[in-house]
Amino acid sequence: MRIPRPLVYGLLLCGLFVIPSPVDAQVTVFVTPKSPVVRAGATQQFTPYVYLTPNKAVIWTVNGVPGGNATIGTIGADGLYSAPSMPAPVPIVVSAISLAAPAVGAYATVTLLNPQPTITSVAPPIVAPGPFSLIVDGAGFAPGAVVRFGSTTLSTARVSDTRLIASGTIAPVVGRLMAVSVSNPDPGASVSGLAAVAVGPTAPKVSALAAARFLEQVSWGADPASIARVQELGFSAYLDEQFAEAPSTYPEYPSTSTMLLPVQQRFVVNALTGPDQLRQRIAFALGQIFVVSGYKLFTPQMYVPWLRLLSDHAFGTYGDLLTEVTLSPSMGRFLDMVDNEKDNAFLKSAANENYAREILQLFTIGTERLNLDGTVQVGSDGQPLPTYDQAVVAALARAFTGWTFPTSPGATPSKHNPPYYAGRMEPRPVSHDTYEKVILDGDVLPAGQTPEQDLGDALGRIEQHPNVGPFFARRMIQHLVTSNPSPDYVARVAAVFNNNGAGVRGDLRAVIKAIVLDPEARLGDSGYVGPADGHLREPVLFTMALLRALRATSGPTSLLASIISPAGQSLFYPPSVFNYFSPENQLADYGLIAPEFQIFTPSTAVYRANIAFYATFAAQTAGLTMDLSTLDPLAADPPLLVEAVNQALLYGRMPPEMRRTIEAAVGAVTMLSLCTRV
Repeated sequence: MRIPRPLVYGLLLCGLFVIPSPVDAQVTVFVTPKSPVVRAGATQQFTPYVYLTPNKAVIWTVNGVPGGNATIGTIGADGLYSAPSMPAPVPIVVSAISLAAPAVGAYATVTLLNPQPTITSVAPPIVAPGPFSLIVDGAGFAPGAVVRFGSTTLSTARVSDTRLIASGTIAPVVGRLMAVSVSNPDPGASVSGLAAVAVGPTAPKVSALAAARFLEQVSWGADPASIARVQELGFSAYLDEQFAEAPSTYPEYPSTSTMLLPVQQRFVVNALTGPDQLRQRIAFALGQIFVVSGYKLFTPQMYVPWLRLLSDHAFGTYGDLLTEVTLSPSMGRFLDMVDNEKDNAFLKSAANENYAREILQLFTIGTERLNLDGTVQVGSDGQPLPTYDQAVVAALARAFTGWTFPTSPGATPSKHNPPYYAGRMEPRPVSHDTYEKVILDGDVLPAGQTPEQDLGDALGRIEQHPNVGPFFARRMIQHLVTSNPSPDYVARVAAVFNNNGAGVRGDLRAVIKAIVLDPEARLGDSGYVGPADGHLREPVLFTMALLRALRATSGPTSLLASIISPAGQSLFYPPSVFNYFSPENQLADYGLIAPEFQIFTPSTAVYRANIAFYATFAAQTAGLTMDLSTLDPLAADPPLLVEAVNQALLYGRMPPEMRRTIEAAVGAVTMLSLCTRV
């Protein structure tokens, strides 16, 4: 093959060749590949073919320069071309000149592309939410290269082909990890492999794991923003901030609304996105101690006032809460205190004992006398000492007579008002038993008292009973922290219930702080969790925690409550006054109290996986919106993606074997996706 005339002239001027002789005309040279595309910084092997001469040697040049140079690339005697670190400003011609016939040669035209960028380090390794900047070091950063942070292109300055400086603004993200990559522009646009930067406070007061565990106890679940907030403020200051949050609301529902579905839907919206996470969680726990059910309160008009009551009094005093619960028309209907009449010998009727029995057995003191630490007191015969007997129940039932529904706006009060649930029940002295009543521990309610006096004295005596502190402390610890609190833990919280340090009994704010700031509550913050620590998440809590971790939102017509129900917990529909599960349910084989395991069966366990499926793969069907945009860029790197999921759902506690299994599964899916695209 003949060399182009201009190139021959150039070579002659360099003194490399002589005037071709007739022998040169017999030699032919070819070079392969003819038109390769080579990335800057990469190599390309060229192969010469020399015919009609025994001397097969060639001289390699790049743009007429023997061996080339750093600007246009170099080529060795073996034909291996090394492209420059960046594309040259001129076309690249690689030539092979026959040593036997210097006027004869062949050439290849090289198309140079921008290099494949690579990242070796990113600093800092963690950025705080808000404005930030990154220094990205590596190689192959072409002019016009940009840093991508997740799916966002950052403002990028190119310092050199080995360093970029980028800046932007970031909010807390799912999984706390953001993918960092570098994109080079055309010619040959390409993207680097992934690096990762953590997003969170750079000088946290507590670790991300500790913050997430804390949020498991005081909210509907840890989401990226709340983890960052707890890390920034610390535990106690975060609680103070939550105490000041206004309650999430429920609208006024029309009288034509005859089912609780819209209330369930609003509950889901509040739980997922409401700022008053602590208030909502405490109200839900209180509602599982002071229980009503949609099976009897089946319309929004009946149920919503109850939800508001629990929310409004979640941070007040226990005594006020007990009074409001007792005078709630919703509770009055559920446990038959509303329109409860005094004994009538002529009709052979007696006061209804339903509420009187349950306020003692389930709501306040229980059936057995307790020590401060919640352990049962026993008599000389070794048997538990009872707190009350049937006579006390009958006396309290008489004390609670003479109350009816509130008078609805514009109506005339009557002995038995028609059902109306907004407000307190109203006293009706004509229906009240005015005889003497002997209640707890022989205390006497004197004859002749009004309904208000008897009720106030009875509730005051119950609220002051020494059982209330340990009884309430243990129940709340079980709902928020652990099913098996130690006696010392119960005693510490009960002591705060009895006296908040300022002489106030039943200060719920102080009790909440005592529960979640106790050393026993914080045992797992460093990563270790003992076999008796924690508690099984009930289905509603499990679902909300999963969705909040993935930063989900719910539309006003979500079907999420219906999706949760087959897992064993129908929202607002506990099957009885004993709640969804007993606080004393045991795993006999392990000697542990496990309340939530009472509704954890093989079928409901499997259904939890269905909830996760609906929440992710069928989010729109469930009325949810899922934001996984910060996870999507990590999918190209299975270990990084799995670590982000580990941080989002397990807060860094994923066991090594689980990690290996999931990484292998994710890697298989990634390869299948690539094969499908090919």
